[in-house]
Amino acid sequence: STLNDLILCKDEGFGKVQNIVELAQSVLANTSTNGHSKIVTEMEELQNHWSQLVAKLGESRVAVDDSISKWSGFLDSVNQLKLTVQNMEKIFNAVSPTQSQSNEKRAQIDKLRNLDEKIRVEKIEVENLKLKANQMLSSGQQNKSALQAQEVLAQF
Repeated sequence: STLNDLILCKDEGFGKVQNIVELAQSVLANTSTNGHSKIVTEMEELQNHWSQLVAKLGESRVAVDDSISKWSGFLDSVNQLKLTVQNMEKIFNAVSPTQSQSNEKRAQIDKLRNLDEKIRVEKIEVENLKLKANQMLSSGQQNKSALQAQEVLAQF
């Protein structure tokens, strides 16, 4: 929000810099030639500093947008994994009672194998999510989200 406020003030700041440059032109007209170089140098430095500030502001906004996108994607993945874990638990609970008939046992084994395969596929994604959660915790960013993610990952 502060970054957005600064970006919104960028045009106002540019107007102020331009106003100062115009005032400097008036001062130049009333200054001896000995002082012209100092005034021109100061105005060039002011404009360069302003340009650098605006460039850094733009870079900061891109970095913040990238971070937001990265972490929101992470949280979406964690929420998707949570649903997957819940679905796997439902499937396991439905299949877990031991069947008495041989054909029922084969069907049960097939369902358990399919579930095992799904778990193996998800395990790769879980490892990536664990790394990202640890990265979030170590960087101090979004600790609450990272802790929630670790709870879901531990459940898996």
